[in-house]
Amino acid sequence: DLKLPDSALRPPNTSLTGAACDGDVALAQAFIDAGADIEEKSIGYASAEVLVKIIDVMEDGQRAYSSSVFAAQIEGVTFKRGPSSVQATISEWTIEHT
Repeated sequence: DLKLPDSALRPPNTSLTGAACDGDVALAQAFIDAGADIEEKSIGYASAEVLVKIIDVMEDGQRAYSSSVFAAQIEGVTFKRGPSSVQATISEWTIEHT
């Protein structure tokens, strides 16, 4: 299994959801105290460079990923590469909180 550091999966937490996903209770409370929307569901996105590296690894056959927060298994994925773009479409997957 490829073990990606949490920092490679998303930028520093700038949201209540990001802080909660990382288990950072103090930062989550700070967002709530500052008036953050407790219905927020957006987690955020990794940088384009990190996403391309993840797609490269998936193309090489790696389909299991884990962090301190989750373990994910990719079951179905297709790839499309263009002259200046790369795309991975995941059709089947499972994820568990760890």
